[in-house]
Amino acid sequence: MEQPVKGQAAIVTGAGQGIGPAIAQRLSQDGMNLVLVDLQGDAVAKVADEIHAGGGTSITTSTSLR
Repeated sequence: MEQPVKGQAAIVTGAGQGIGPAIAQRLSQDGMNLVLVDLQGDAVAKVADEIHAGGGTSITTSTSLR
């Protein structure tokens, strides 16, 4: 499968809940480097752990983007 976005970066807001984890997983599968953002630090850390376990790359932050 071709990965036209491989190596590019994406910021995923709401990455710890709702559809955020699924979006983050898909972008990771496509080879993107991720910045995962959510108000809930524990939730976003769990998503990051899953991405790293699958061979993906991400960093996390628990913040509001207001």
